[in-house]
Amino acid sequence: MPSTGIPAGNELVPRTILGFTPADPRQLLALEFLLDPEVQLVVLDGPAGSGKTRLMVVAALYLLFGQPTSFRVKSPGVLPPPLYPNGLILLRPEHSASQFEMGYLPGDHDAKLSPWLEPFFQAIRSVSLANGRDFLQDLEASGRLTLLSTSLLRGLDIEDSLVLVDELQNGDRHLAKTLMSRFCASSKVALAGCLDPVQIDNPYVDWRSNALTRIKETYKGFGPYVAQVRLSRNYRGPISTRADAL
Repeated sequence: MPSTGIPAGNELVPRTILGFTPADPRQLLALEFLLDPEVQLVVLDGPAGSGKTRLMVVAALYLLFGQPTSFRVKSPGVLPPPLYPNGLILLRPEHSASQFEMGYLPGDHDAKLSPWLEPFFQAIRSVSLANGRDFLQDLEASGRLTLLSTSLLRGLDIEDSLVLVDELQNGDRHLAKTLMSRFCASSKVALAGCLDPVQIDNPYVDWRSNALTRIKETYKGFGPYVAQVRLSRNYRGPISTRADAL
């Protein structure tokens, strides 16, 4: 298992990965699981601003671009072949945070999905800026970026891929089963969401019946291939943190 910390006496000092430094022990643990290829399913649950999307993106970019999977040894001169040759797949349940839907979006499949997946793109751009490298361009140029609608999952075999799913609290039990039954053993999936009732935009689910809760309960204690981490702190700033009381 990779280590995202450097031992310092009795403490583990977080190590910066692609410009991102875990801000607390829970973020450190989450990044450990996200970077471990042997952990096939990672579930992150936490409030807005707790770093769920950023953690998933940092780990995905680190794994996809041929980085060593252990921080305990010095990086070799020749890096190993990249994991997950089919690349990165991004998904998010298509439910608006407003009671007023935007209506039809122009463009092809990817153009329609891009606004829904903007939090991922924002995180990728931020990591790119911190590293002086356009990771989004690299993903697109190498054909290793797929934007996938949750409505098109049925019948797919998702193999040799790294899959990130955000805002899963807006999915239902049907989506949970359809999604989780797609993954082959050669893929890794990271799921994230917030179970605060105010963060659930789908009017047909609640904090108990949504896809994130269903998956958390179903895979609890499933074995060494699954890890779940509850993130607890909002790091965006005092204005955002105060909004938790609304």
